Amino acid sequence: MWRLRRSTIKPDERLSLSLLENANDFLDYAIKYTSESDKGNWKYALLHLASALELLLKALLQKEHWALLFDDVRNASKDKLEQGFFKSVDFVTAMNRLTSINGLDLSEHNKYLTKIQDIRNRIMHFAVDIHIEEVKSIAARGINTFIVLSRYRSNDPAREHELNKRLVEFQKFVDLRVACLKTELDAAERPSKYFSMCPLLSKNADS
Repeated sequence: MWRLRRSTIKPDERLSLSLLENANDFLDYAIKYTSESDKGNWKYALLHLASALELLLKALLQKEHWALLFDDVRNASKDKLEQGFFKSVDFVTAMNRLTSINGLDLSEHNKYLTKIQDIRNRIMHFAVDIHIEEVKSIAARGINTFIVLSRYRSNDPAREHELNKRLVEFQKFVDLRVACLKTELDAAERPSKYFSMCPLLSKNADS
């Protein structure tokens, strides 16, 4: 069973994560909460997933140019960036910049990205009243979106394989990813070795 890594923190140690590492860290915790039996943990799964997706969008902007991380690019400076003392781009603006500047086609993902952020804001600032099956469906879409978009930042088949393996019991995600993977497999001239090893495809074939 996968467990979050814990370590003894020394007084002089620092927590240092890049944008992409931070996004993946939030995703790891989101996935952890999808495997918990307590229905209340789905709230935390969505909160962590929303943070993971927002950080990933920023990591994609950073790949294009670091100044795009600033809400107002006219105020962009390396000193502010390194210190972290600046107003960063919001979620909607990040999506718009990725489309207009980076040329990414987010049309397939916009609906789910926006939905996750809307639910995140509702959870953080108001009451929560949502059907668990709807949460599971949205989480499955969100995790799939993260996997697809992360390829534009760092194509890592081994990482995808690890995520698929950890999510093999999340049935809504399995159904969605199997459909996506089969489409990719049909289109691939030379499929990655990870297709034949994919735990999701194996689970689907056995069911």
